[in-house]
Amino acid sequence: MEIKQSFQDLSDDSNVRVVVIKANGKHFTTGLDLIAAANMFANAMNDKEKFRDIIIELQESMNAVEKCKKPVIAAAHGMCIGAGIDLLSACDIRIAEKNTTFSIRETKIAIVADLGTLQRLPHIIGYGWFNELALTGRDFSADDALKMGFITHVCDGEAALLEQANSIATEIAENSPQTVQNIKDVIVYSRDNGIYPGMAYVSQKMRHCCHHQIFKRQ
Repeated sequence: MEIKQSFQDLSDDSNVRVVVIKANGKHFTTGLDLIAAANMFANAMNDKEKFRDIIIELQESMNAVEKCKKPVIAAAHGMCIGAGIDLLSACDIRIAEKNTTFSIRETKIAIVADLGTLQRLPHIIGYGWFNELALTGRDFSADDALKMGFITHVCDGEAALLEQANSIATEIAENSPQTVQNIKDVIVYSRDNGIYPGMAYVSQKMRHCCHHQIFKRQ
């Protein structure tokens, strides 16, 4: 998938400090194209293993965003539904234009969200809000998303959205790239493995950092 390869390349590019994701069209994502999906899955519907393989391949695209060594900032506008929530949940920082509408829309079309939303989003907004949004599939606004902690900034217009994303990216990029990458790594590891394993993991990171030239500069 293009997303997977792109983020693997960005992860390995030493010239890249931060990644910003922003859609050029009217919407960030408009959800699943049911006709296109029907054609894509037509040959796999009677082959459970093939169908599962397609889902895993799509999941790997979202996983590549989270696994990217560089911080990823998502700047959403317009509609952000279905896979858009999967993508935002895999990012490190999320901001949105004030008129953005979000939804775990899969629920409304009798599909279980399968690209990471059910696994990642509860860790971002907590299970209380998450359960309501996932089980109802209802729309929620940028202001709602801000109150839940899903996004950190609501921007007035797309120009302000891009300006805010670039401002955050610039501030991050001013820090030691190795330190930033280690912080992201420890955050994800601690989320998946717990507090005490996470503390043990960061102690190993610090042991290596103490001998790193960037760590010693000031």
